[in-house]
Amino acid sequence: MVYHDKGREFEYSAEWYDNDYHRHVAPELRVNPGPGNYVQRDLACLNAMGIQPGDRILIPGCGGGHNISLILSTFKDVRIVGFDWSETVLEFVRAAFPSVTFLRMASVDMEFDREFDRVVAIDFTEHLCGEHYEAFLTDAYDALRPGGTMGVVPGMTIRPEHINLLTPGEIYRDMMYAGFQMESRWNGQSVVGRRPE
Repeated sequence: MVYHDKGREFEYSAEWYDNDYHRHVAPELRVNPGPGNYVQRDLACLNAMGIQPGDRILIPGCGGGHNISLILSTFKDVRIVGFDWSETVLEFVRAAFPSVTFLRMASVDMEFDREFDRVVAIDFTEHLCGEHYEAFLTDAYDALRPGGTMGVVPGMTIRPEHINLLTPGEIYRDMMYAGFQMESRWNGQSVVGRRPE
């Protein structure tokens, strides 16, 4: 798919993810990748979401597994379902996190109905064209049980594949329009919204 969004053009494909973007995820690196480089930023969002033991958490775009590592090392007795378009990534995260359920799918394929307590979208929305971003917010809302929360930390780095750079303020507004009751913004870096009871 070739996306034209906010003046940027970039061709996304499963093959590009497998062979280019995720080529660093080699079989010999199938170990827990650790929490990543933005632990304070990401923990602030996760803590604001109110994650509890027993929560079922959806993670779109597993990437290198840093978000999964951080959640599993911080919150006890949570159940995670992650998805990604890249089979390369899925092979890696399945080996690194055998207790987690992983699905191969794109965000436009989300069809969950009130199945999750939390949706964690860290460094994810910048990869979605405008149309898919809007659909993701609606689908994430539908995936949450009443009272469930979604946390979004937008990637802000300028890269060719970051076709939808949005500020937390823009995401706050868009989540509100999608039906979320807005909870918090921390230090201008993350946004948390709740599906009303």
